[in-house]
Amino acid sequence: MSSCFALAVQYGDPIHKLAEESGARGVYANNPPFLLTLVGGGVANIAACIARNLRNRSGGDYIDSTTPLATNYIIFFTIAGVIAYIEFFFYGMGDYSFSVGRFTWHSSSR
Repeated sequence: MSSCFALAVQYGDPIHKLAEESGARGVYANNPPFLLTLVGGGVANIAACIARNLRNRSGGDYIDSTTPLATNYIIFFTIAGVIAYIEFFFYGMGDYSFSVGRFTWHSSSR
């Protein structure tokens, strides 16, 4: 997962540059690639969950009144999504502030 995110950040540079050209300050220009990456991960997660529900024939549990799964899942995946986006939002700000390169200031390669 981390390697996929690192690739997305690396290849998100054109989007980063487009955001800066469009007027985004440098500290916020990392957000558009992160948003695109997280949406892609969310779509992959949703597809995997739907496939698993079809395989296990458990899709009906979401609308079953005796098991309030839909409400719980909506609340918890919204909270998790917001926390993940905030995490990478601040990561992007730190990456810009330290400006020593992506994924190098916190790795053990130094």
